[in-house]
Amino acid sequence: MNIMGRITTAMSVFMGIRPNFKNNFRSGILDHRKGFWAVSGQKSAAILAMVMFLISAMGMAQTVDYVAPDYDVYLQNGNPQNFEVLRVQQTGPNRDIFFMFDLATIQSQGTITEMELQLTVYDDSGFGEVKVYKGTGTNWNESTLSNTNKPTTASTPLWTFTGNHALDDLKTANIPTSAIEGDLLVLVIKQTSGNDVGFAANAPEVSGNTYTLAPLSKRPKLKVTYNPNSSNVAVTGVSVNPTGLNLDIGNTGQLTESVAPNNATNQTVSWASSDTAVATVDTAGLVTAVAAGTATITVTTQDGGQTAQATVTVTDPNTPPTTGGFWTQTGSDISYTTGHVGIGVAPRQGEMLAVAGNIIAERVKVELQNQWPDYVFKDGYQLPTLEAVQQHIEENGHLIDMPSAAEIEADGIDLGEMNRLLMEKVEELTLYLLQQDQELKALESKISTLEKE
Repeated sequence: MNIMGRITTAMSVFMGIRPNFKNNFRSGILDHRKGFWAVSGQKSAAILAMVMFLISAMGMAQTVDYVAPDYDVYLQNGNPQNFEVLRVQQTGPNRDIFFMFDLATIQSQGTITEMELQLTVYDDSGFGEVKVYKGTGTNWNESTLSNTNKPTTASTPLWTFTGNHALDDLKTANIPTSAIEGDLLVLVIKQTSGNDVGFAANAPEVSGNTYTLAPLSKRPKLKVTYNPNSSNVAVTGVSVNPTGLNLDIGNTGQLTESVAPNNATNQTVSWASSDTAVATVDTAGLVTAVAAGTATITVTTQDGGQTAQATVTVTDPNTPPTTGGFWTQTGSDISYTTGHVGIGVAPRQGEMLAVAGNIIAERVKVELQNQWPDYVFKDGYQLPTLEAVQQHIEENGHLIDMPSAAEIEADGIDLGEMNRLLMEKVEELTLYLLQQDQELKALESKISTLEKE
């Protein structure tokens, strides 16, 4: 992907998941209950699935450090309480905490081997035994949980927290994978001795238009380790680079294969030459020129028999220089220094080479006479406002300083100048992004200050 493509992709991801703080916490992108990295709904699932896909390709045990619960709520005297703090209490008003985690995305990518529940003491310290149980029953949510449909628990806890529970203490519990039912993990937290304790929740506490939300680092989460699925990935194609070699007798050249997809299980290939009297090739794709002529080198995949070819042209460097017409030949080199060249078209005055048709090259180097646009990042550069950019587009149909479609049609494209202009726009786009990032951080700081108040 070229640099413009990368910037565009980055912009799409950035704009796609950026929180909209003007929305309500319960209906906006930033959701207190569902999602990975506090991003809700389909965006959460898409991000988690993408991360799972990328790390599963590594073929080793992987860890997802933050899986937020789909539901977290505590039951007080049979009534669900969905606030900033999850409370657990043995006596007085009896309070038990309930979590539900959806692990479908991770389980689709591999086998879960370890899980660790992480809770942070928040708002209300305490002491005594707090136990974690496996819950059975999923016919509930944060609004409908009651004594009638609440999950049942086994007699033996999965984990026990004991002693004092001071504010900001991080409590961790190893949860066995046997506690998972289908794709869901339900956990119940009970206190069996001591006084009540509060833990940070995913939910905000709402009072009128005021929202109080626990910091993301303190909210309940599950740390999950899994072994990625291992399956055979079939070869679908192969390519060779370069697709042509020009060699003098006795010289060598390297051909390199690329098997598709790049994570194919069997990437073994073989090499062959159509004429070993002209050129030979070894098992690693190294070509040796033998005699003047042309040979075709073919690479073949062991899986699926996919093929790709490269043409090798061998010349004799001892061939004496010859002169024919305007061209001078020395070995495999030819030169022309007396005029202009036209291929498929008459030569054009002022142009050394004119071609009516396509040109294939592995590399084109353009030496610019104009200044490369590092000046965009220097002090004093007048970055157009987005309003000015929008107005220019509406009036002219293209970006500022860029040629119009009519100009391109009439005069063609100067590759060097066009790349300079594109880089200028990329660097301007980077400045816009940095400005937006600063504005976002300032907004987040204001919100954090409001939350603390």
